[in-house]
Amino acid sequence: MLREAERSSVPETAKEHGVSEPTVYAWRKHFGGRDANDTKRLKQLEAENARLNNGQQLKCLTVVDKWTRECLAIDVAGAIRSGRGVEVLSKLVSQRGAPRHMRSDNGPEFVASAILRWAAEARIEPAHIAPGKPWQNGTDESFNGRFRDECLSMEWFRSRVEAKVVIEAWRQHYNLVRPHSGLGYLTPLEFRRQCEAVVPNPSRPASLS
Repeated sequence: MLREAERSSVPETAKEHGVSEPTVYAWRKHFGGRDANDTKRLKQLEAENARLNNGQQLKCLTVVDKWTRECLAIDVAGAIRSGRGVEVLSKLVSQRGAPRHMRSDNGPEFVASAILRWAAEARIEPAHIAPGKPWQNGTDESFNGRFRDECLSMEWFRSRVEAKVVIEAWRQHYNLVRPHSGLGYLTPLEFRRQCEAVVPNPSRPASLS
């Protein structure tokens, strides 16, 4: 995405990938000129902020519909493991149907044999991004930035149960109340219902991130 912004323009690139112009500028500031090791270290530092006040690690698996911008799930746990990832994704597929593609990074939980086997059985094509290039998954990276800035960085969770409650309330607000400029200032839920009115119950949504 950053290379596209250099070749064309930031507004055109932001519109193409469904992110805001400030997001592209922020990524250029943070990731421009970085190699894979630099980016990995940055993510490690960000992870240090996602802890409970008793020092326990807090990990969140986020799933976003690339088309509607709807956050379908934020699974909160002490670690992200492939088995739990399969459970979360299986539940979403049973509720919404299987997407054609599933874009993710190359974390061990997403390249594990359990996830790859499940995706193959569900006829979902994995689309892993290149190492050290989070902008290739612009939709989810943009969402994760908002989630971190507006929720994780603003809260001090006393327990994992409290974290789950607060994070779920934030997710509901994001989907049901907050308008998005990229959706014509509709909320993700309003935009999805608008799409369903035109194409009722699409069986194969385009992509999850």
